[in-house]
Amino acid sequence: MALTVSDSVAVFGSPRYLSIVVAVATLVLLLLTRYIRRLLFVTPKSVPGPFLARLSRLWYLIQVRRGDWHKVILQQHRKYGPVVRIAPNYYSIDDPSAIKIIYGTGTKFVKGPWYSVVGDPSVPIRDIFTDVDPKSHAAHRRQIASLYAVTSLLKMEPNVDECITELDARFAEITRTGNVINLQWWLQCYAFDVIGSISFGSRFGFLDNGEDPLDLIPALHGGMSYSATVGIYPEWHIQIFNLMKRLGTNPMVKTFSFAREKIEERQRAIKGGNVPDSQIDDFLTKVLRQHQDDPVAFPMAKVFTTCMQNVGAGSDTTSISLSGIMWFLITNPGPLAKLRAEIDEMTAQGRLSDPPTFAESQAMPYFQAVIQEALRMHPAAAFPLVRIVPEGGAVIAGKFFPAGASVAANCWVAHYNRQVWGDDVHEFRPERWLGDKDEVAAMSRYWIPVSDTLSCLLPI
Repeated sequence: MALTVSDSVAVFGSPRYLSIVVAVATLVLLLLTRYIRRLLFVTPKSVPGPFLARLSRLWYLIQVRRGDWHKVILQQHRKYGPVVRIAPNYYSIDDPSAIKIIYGTGTKFVKGPWYSVVGDPSVPIRDIFTDVDPKSHAAHRRQIASLYAVTSLLKMEPNVDECITELDARFAEITRTGNVINLQWWLQCYAFDVIGSISFGSRFGFLDNGEDPLDLIPALHGGMSYSATVGIYPEWHIQIFNLMKRLGTNPMVKTFSFAREKIEERQRAIKGGNVPDSQIDDFLTKVLRQHQDDPVAFPMAKVFTTCMQNVGAGSDTTSISLSGIMWFLITNPGPLAKLRAEIDEMTAQGRLSDPPTFAESQAMPYFQAVIQEALRMHPAAAFPLVRIVPEGGAVIAGKFFPAGASVAANCWVAHYNRQVWGDDVHEFRPERWLGDKDEVAAMSRYWIPVSDTLSCLLPI
């Protein structure tokens, strides 16, 4: 039955309905006031950027969800210059001098809230990547620094060699069949098996058939997508994480459960006295030993987060980097021919093993230049490493930023800065790393392909 005029007046004029109208109107007014304030009084006013970025984080969210943020932010810097506003009180910086100010030793800039979403909110201890507290981060770093030192990694070289040999065998089989393959996929399988071997004492089995037997890759990529998206609104992390967990749609749960199972499996093996020789000195054994020596300083939660950072950060960044190197070599015949000539010369001189050792690779200048140039043109990290401006504010790239502002450099933007790399910035030219020492030193200061404190498996 349709409402009459008198009925409408009775319903919509009721105190209850009027209260709802007033509440909604008040909320809208508050939001409008907030946006107008940001538009008129946001500081620093002189920082350019997209109009919507002055009002809300929504512009940033939309661009990230498109999946090509590395291209978008580079375009924004080409349009607006070295400092670009990407959200209210959030700025992207493209200036070589900013690296030391924001990320240098002794800096008072701390990690932004984005890092808090990369992990399980129920775990009280963060890993070294996501820990935003400078003191606990420094303490944790001291505890595990030796695990990532070159001397420690060199002891794991046989683990890497095993995976190289396995990958080589698969490539030989594929060559005989003449089938077309997805090289990036195989390199990701290789990276996962390397992580499994050095972290847990045995390969995960990815290279056996070029498959993901543990369904880890979709979970890992889903977790990265979650972090990239929810990280823009970190204040909603706990609610969204727990809701997705209850609904069974949280991609991080799979990788967390996998790491916990590996740890518990090892603890049972230690208790039963049947730890295989391959696991006696792997990464997990070392961190469990630290826990045993001092359970208070190195609790089991820290064992978990330390292992998780290997699985979560080590595998994907390594495969992306390897894929980039191979892509640029395959699509650039000149550098490929030069690298082959260097390999042939080293082999003829008996200076190259099969597979080559880390030490031998260090004596191959063109090989090192190829790696550096490929990681310049295709760094694994596409997102900004956010830091919070400390009390008193700071001058960066000639502009003053107030305390509490979020600032960040971006690897892709830095690596395509024409003032640093020249007008041939889009050209794959390893020779740029073999030129004048002062020029190479200047480039190296703005070469930031591997973020924060995580080591990678590439021979750099």
